Amino acid sequence: WMAGRCQALAEGKPVPQAAVEAIGCEARLLPPPDRHTEELGRMATMSRGCIPLIFFAGDALRMLEEPGFEPRRAAFLCVASDEPCKVSQFPRTIRRVLDRAGAAEVELVAPRLSLEHADTFEVLGPRFEKVFWRVLVALDLLSQKLHLVRPRAVDPDEAERVFRHQAERIAGAAAGREFLEAVGQALEAMEAVAARSDGPRPRIGLIGEHFAQSNPYVNNDLVRHIEALGGEVWSSPYFTDYLRLQGRVYPRLLAKARRPLAALAAWVRRLVQEREYEKLEEMFAGHLDGAREPALDAVFALAAPYLDPEMLPHVVLGTGKAADFVARGFAGLV
Repeated sequence: WMAGRCQALAEGKPVPQAAVEAIGCEARLLPPPDRHTEELGRMATMSRGCIPLIFFAGDALRMLEEPGFEPRRAAFLCVASDEPCKVSQFPRTIRRVLDRAGAAEVELVAPRLSLEHADTFEVLGPRFEKVFWRVLVALDLLSQKLHLVRPRAVDPDEAERVFRHQAERIAGAAAGREFLEAVGQALEAMEAVAARSDGPRPRIGLIGEHFAQSNPYVNNDLVRHIEALGGEVWSSPYFTDYLRLQGRVYPRLLAKARRPLAALAAWVRRLVQEREYEKLEEMFAGHLDGAREPALDAVFALAAPYLDPEMLPHVVLGTGKAADFVARGFAGLV
């Protein structure tokens, strides 16, 4: 079976689990990060600077504690990249952590993802990529709906339970024709959560490093604290934005490298993903209080007065999103 953690596991979203199961492997969603995960990761890495690396390493060790764990039948799925960030060292570090823990038999699956590489398609196949993408986008949008419903719910915990149940249903239907029906039913379920007759709340924009932004333990449950203080949160879906940007840049790089067939295949994948994104965004259009994510071109235009567009994409995306929050009249920014 395959266990793992990647940046798409925000708020317990079963994104990689659905994608792994779609290619015929048994998948285990590791428990949400907690103090035990952090302690294991800090002891294994001696890292003080890279929070995601600490938790990825802690997850790898926590996997070894799972009931029924068999090293010879197991693989650990994590993210890899070649960008100037410690994420480029994740596979090497986690491999060393597993080896030192006596789990050398555990296979490490770490497809490289950057603006210049997209190994997921080659390593895990088109079915994995398709399911991963559609579940990621759907649950990003459903999370935004949760952030509007939960602060106004008579029972906020009930809103959370409905969200998690519907997220599992969406993930379970992602590989089949029932996917869009499951998304529609999830929206209906979220709309049906009993709400108080509160007035308008100040909207707070949330941007930043995706792992810290989207993991309640790592950010000290920031979103719930803002909601408890009377606000509501609009969380920028960085990982989705990054993949969309990668889909635009990668085919051009392949064409420049004189790989026309690879460039054409990448362009077709991007076209399919963008149509899926637009279809899902349209389904949510009337359910997010009139708010929508800006187009990527608009984000880069908003960032242009402050940053060169050739800078690291997460810096440009974050700056552009911050400017968009200001333009939309948000009450604050974290």
